[in-house]
This record gives sequence, C-alpha cells and structure tokens, in this order.
Amino acid sequence: MTSGGYFTRSTIIKWTISIILSLSMFAIPLGNFFTSQVRLFFIITIFGLALAAFELLPEIAIGALMPALWIIFDVAPTNVVMSPWLGTVMYMTIGMLLLAATCSDSGLLKRISFMVMSVVGNNYWALIFGVFFAGVLLSFITFGACGHIILGTLCFGLCKSLNIMDTKMSAAIAMSVMLGCCSSHCFLYVAPAYGVINAMAADILTEYHINISMIGILAHNWPMLLVCIFSVFVLGKIFKTDMQIETKKYFQQSLKAMGPMSKAEKANLAILLIITIYLLTQPLHKLDANLAFCIFPWLLFFPFIGGAEMKSIHHVNWSMIIFIAGCMSIGTVASSFGFGDLIAEYITPIFITAEGNMFKIFGTLFGTVFALNFLMTPTAIWALITAPMAQLATTVGINPQTFLYALVSS
Repeated sequence: MTSGGYFTRSTIIKWTISIILSLSMFAIPLGNFFTSQVRLFFIITIFGLALAAFELLPEIAIGALMPALWIIFDVAPTNVVMSPWLGTVMYMTIGMLLLAATCSDSGLLKRISFMVMSVVGNNYWALIFGVFFAGVLLSFITFGACGHIILGTLCFGLCKSLNIMDTKMSAAIAMSVMLGCCSSHCFLYVAPAYGVINAMAADILTEYHINISMIGILAHNWPMLLVCIFSVFVLGKIFKTDMQIETKKYFQQSLKAMGPMSKAEKANLAILLIITIYLLTQPLHKLDANLAFCIFPWLLFFPFIGGAEMKSIHHVNWSMIIFIAGCMSIGTVASSFGFGDLIAEYITPIFITAEGNMFKIFGTLFGTVFALNFLMTPTAIWALITAPMAQLATTVGINPQTFLYALVSS
C-alpha cells in the first residue's frame, strides 16, 4: 500500500523484527529444560509481546490470542493458562478500573486535583512539588489505577493553555507527574501489583503469618517517599527556568468552573473512603483485600446511591484487563515449566555467598527483575517469580515480605 496505508515501510520492518525474534528460538538447542513445548511457549510469547511493544495489534487481541494459542498447541493445560480468572485478582482489576472510570466520569478526581493545585503559588518550585504531591494523592486514592491519566491530562491542558509546551517548565511538570503518579508506587498500595503478589505468595505468607496490607506498605516503605522528593529536586535543577506563569489562577478558575460537588461525586468519594478503611483495617479483619474492589465499586450503580451511569462501564479499559490476564498467564505457564524455580536456582548461590551483604543480595534481585522486564511485562514477572523469590528469601534467612516489596520497586 502507499505511504499512510497499513503496510508502510516502518510497519513491515516491525513485523519482520517480531517474526525474527520469535523464530530465533529455533537457534537454541533443545535440552532438559528447553523442551519443544517450552520452545513453542517462548515463540508464541515473544511474538505476542513484540506485537505489543511495536503496537502492531490492539492489546486486547494480544491478551486473547496468546492464551488461546498456548491451549491450541498444547503448551499448557487450560486450567493453567486460564488460572488468572480462577481467583480474585482479575475481578479486583475489573472493579479497580471501574472505580477509576466512575470517579473520573463524576469529576471527583479532577476536582481533587484542582483543589490541591489551586493552593500552589506561581513559584517554579511550588508548582513542580505541588504536581508531585497531587500525583501521590491521586495514586493513593485510586490505589495506583489512574492517577497518571488524570494528572497527566490536567497538566497537559495547563501547558497548552499557558503556551509553555516544549519548554523546560513543561518538561519539569511532566517529570513531576511521573514521579508522583508512578514512582510513588514504591511506597503506596498498588492494587494490581499486590493483588498478584499476595495471590502468588499466599502459601508462604500464611506459613510465616505475614500480612501485606496498605498500612504495612506505607509503614515499611515510607523512606522511598524521600527518594522521590529528592528526585523531584534533582530534576527541578536540571530543568530549572526563570519563567513566571499564573498557574495558581488557572487551577482556581478551573475549580470554580466545576461548581458545587454533585451527588455522583459525593457517592464516589464515600466508596473511596469505605475501600480505604477496608484496606487499612485489613490486618484486623483478615479478609482478602481484593474483595473490596470486587464488591464496593458496583454499589455505585444502585439507584439509591446514584454514583455511576451505565456509560462508565463502557469507559473501563477492557483492553487492558484482557491484556493483564494474558500477561499473568505468561507467568503461570512459565511457572508450570519450573522457569521461576530455575531462575531461583541460578541466583541462590549468589545469595548464599553474599553472607548477609544486603547490597549484593538486593542488587542481584533488582538486576534479575530488571533483566526480566525486557522479556515480560511486570504482571507476568510478579506471577512468575513471586513464589520462588519468597521461598528463596526464607532459604537465606530474610523476611519474605522484604523481597516482595523489592519486586514492586524493581
């Protein structure tokens, strides 16, 4: 086709690379672990992830095709491939993204952002730190679901309206959004991450009477907040500018234009508070944290609550949900081959010879997860190595909870 059509030169190159990467598995000789079944698994998986990386197919198509192909080619049993749907993790994900959609549709998240940012002055440092803390707050109240989408959109609008796109200030604002909404996951309860981790490490957590909760994550990982604050400062220095803009006035006018809080906003705020209380008190009632997202967001559709309209269901990122399930399946199928145990077997000697050297131990853990990020999505990594790493932690005499926190940070 001509330029601008589907088969452009760039597209053909991307498809070619995806095919070559997947077929390169034939260059690896078969062995005790790398059987024909494992090779087929890697061919399908690498091809699917390459298509996702190059954005050649919609995520929902890739998330549906990979599990189907594993079943068709008898890579793994159906119950293993579809295991993500047999627990509460995927239903928690649906509820979490639904809550994000209803809070966004009602205007609550935008109102909270405007309220936080309207108290920020026109000073450069006040602005970027205000954006950062607004991101932390949004990530906290959305449980890591969509803070970046809301704040990123608002700050994009700010930069466009003030005509500061492609300036140092816009770069500083963008990096503050990233640190507040994404890097803050190191010390906040992120439902997708800990939903998978709690499920995969359930046996070890029960055996050692460990409970990973929202309040525990905050209490144990709060020093990472200082790291993020320092990062904002460093990036602020890098993108330092003397430009003065009326940011405070912009957010105050935006907040005023929203008018009084609606019934839908109040209902969403109430559900957010209920879920937060549920998660904060989880160490006491011991109920599955995922159940909060499986139940409470749906209450917003009850007529006497009136917190959501049917359109919010259509605004849920269903493509992401199917893709997350497919990525979790990568981890569970790989685990069925003993891939996670194989990784643990290779790094166990390093941990043992480290003799308590925490820098070496956690440096190795970080390096392992960092390398896996080139082969898998974070969800797949958590599904693959959570259980082996938790078990490895007990082998070298370290609290498994520490390793599980490190998996999220890595």
